Amino acid sequence: MNAMKYLLLLCMVSLFACDDYLNVDSPSNFDNNYVFNSEEEIFRAVSGIYPPLVNVYSGRWITLFLPNTDVEFKDVSESPSARGEDYPCFAPTSIDSNLSSVMAELYKAVNLANAIIDGIENSPLYAQADLGKASNLLQLYGEAKVLRAMIYHDLVRSWGDVPFLLKPSSSDDEMQVPPTDRDVILTTLIEDLKSVEPVMQYAKDITYGVERASKEFCQGLIAQIALTRGGWTLRPNKENPNEVGTMERSEDWQEYYQIAEKYSGKVIFEGHHNLNVGYEEFWRLVCNWKTLNNDDFIFDIPVLKGGGSGEFCYYVGVPMDEGDNNPYGKSSGSYSLSTLYMLSFDKNDLRRDVTCVNYKYDSNLNQTGPTMGSNQLAGIKDGKYRRIWMDTPLGSTTSKSTGVNASIHALCRCFINVC
Repeated sequence: MNAMKYLLLLCMVSLFACDDYLNVDSPSNFDNNYVFNSEEEIFRAVSGIYPPLVNVYSGRWITLFLPNTDVEFKDVSESPSARGEDYPCFAPTSIDSNLSSVMAELYKAVNLANAIIDGIENSPLYAQADLGKASNLLQLYGEAKVLRAMIYHDLVRSWGDVPFLLKPSSSDDEMQVPPTDRDVILTTLIEDLKSVEPVMQYAKDITYGVERASKEFCQGLIAQIALTRGGWTLRPNKENPNEVGTMERSEDWQEYYQIAEKYSGKVIFEGHHNLNVGYEEFWRLVCNWKTLNNDDFIFDIPVLKGGGSGEFCYYVGVPMDEGDNNPYGKSSGSYSLSTLYMLSFDKNDLRRDVTCVNYKYDSNLNQTGPTMGSNQLAGIKDGKYRRIWMDTPLGSTTSKSTGVNASIHALCRCFINVC
């Protein structure tokens, strides 16, 4: 009986205490007042924009959205594919789930950036800041805007007119957002970046360097967006969406080419990046997870080993077969270079044989090839990403998730997207 009374008393105490227990604030649930009152917490918030970018730019962006060009391509099947095989042939189909998943990840990052920008603008730190002088706070503010602009630029280049949101989403928003004209989007982004560029900091002056969006990346991105804004674009026939559309260019295109010249010139003439390291040495450093804050790369999207996607030194790179005698792991090397691109190099250009290779490694690390033949035009591979250059091999059973950064913006490539 005493045991029964004890149990009843324990239940009554638990019931009375339950309400208080359930209403305790979680220490991991921080509100805006907490986050945006500290530069350290704002930095952590900005860092949260990067994971969805890693998912996209180290994954499907490489395998689906970048090829095909006059430089690189991928083999595709003649049959419709739910994995995006038709996208590089400029004929995506509705069964391709990657189109929606990539867009969803990009808009997730946009919304995170919008929330941070809004939070900073409404914070006491921002109200007290000298908005005309570079600082850690304004670097974080500009960083969020630069990442947002990079995403929208790629959305426009891939989809044309897209929904354009500059405020964080809320529960009372309209669920269906109409697309905004691409010229309006690009013009708005250019002006937005021009406003923050003067108060951002150079990669050499911030933690993690080129693995964060810096002042020089902001400058290069303004140039890229301006070239897109001033260039030709495929406009749809809104009266008949089934038509391919027409290629058009805006009448004010020269204005944007001048902007591109000005801001790419800033990257070059301000002199914070130079091509000092030898060409092969530089790519060996990349394959060994090294980042240089003052050389070719202006912005590296940071990728973790074993952290999910990671197509450099796997999809992009020299093919390598898996085997017990191979401590480096497998590389599919599915990303191919154009034969005409290889032939465009002078025979004495030292970059050619680093960039273009026509062999593979078998499971015993023997070179086999050349793989290029009369019916094998996909035999030339990107030699800049080689697992065999890794001083610390990843392991014989490894494949993707190499941890090699998605290096998609560089000094010598201010006007294009891929290395």
